[in-house]
Amino acid sequence: MTHTSSSLELDNDEHRIRIESLGRVVNEKNQSNFVKILTNTVLSGAFDITDWTPEAIEALLITCVSTNQRVTMKQGSRYFMLVQYPRGPMLQAVAESIATGTF
Repeated sequence: MTHTSSSLELDNDEHRIRIESLGRVVNEKNQSNFVKILTNTVLSGAFDITDWTPEAIEALLITCVSTNQRVTMKQGSRYFMLVQYPRGPMLQAVAESIATGTF
């Protein structure tokens, strides 16, 4: 059985929905598992990070840095893409500011 482009798109959409749902419940204890899931995913397009935890956003940024991928993040009605991802202590601060809406 071969995948058509529409079934691959559906698979990608379902995977994106799962990731977006998981992002709302990621915490410090399971953040590393979320990073593993994201690392094994081709991150493209826009991810709805509305109501994501700071740990989930940090995991997304960590994954983008380590895999050299760019994503658009959607939070409510705002869309944004970081031109350069922060590293080190700034990464956690940026994730926190995105999660709280102060970014």
